[in-house]
Amino acid sequence: MYSTQNVRLYKTTLYILFLTCICIPTGAQTKQYPISEVAKTELLIKSIETLNGAHFVRNGMTYDAKSAANHLRMKWSKAGSKIKTANDFIEKIATKSSVTGELYLIKMADGVTIETGKYLKNKLLEIENKK
Repeated sequence: MYSTQNVRLYKTTLYILFLTCICIPTGAQTKQYPISEVAKTELLIKSIETLNGAHFVRNGMTYDAKSAANHLRMKWSKAGSKIKTANDFIEKIATKSSVTGELYLIKMADGVTIETGKYLKNKLLEIENKK
């Protein structure tokens, strides 16, 4: 179902995220360390994957959050070194279909629909501004 390259990228991403989490000390007197772009990107995808009751609209078809996250990971994997930052990921991968040019949308559980790119830009600001 998933190529060896996709599995390898996913495992590498999880490993980097794990190392990021355990290597940053906690406590009142600790220093802030920047989070890597790979970790930011994975956090963005995770934010979609864990949206309870939300649906992802891609090319007129509706998908559950987990399928949406898997699709975004696959596109990220295929893009390879073209994606250097979390912002690149949003702009080049997660905003619209590379086939039709249609914007990706998220239909939230409460019925509100938001463009995926706008949702992810807001999430990225939250990630980068976390203290």
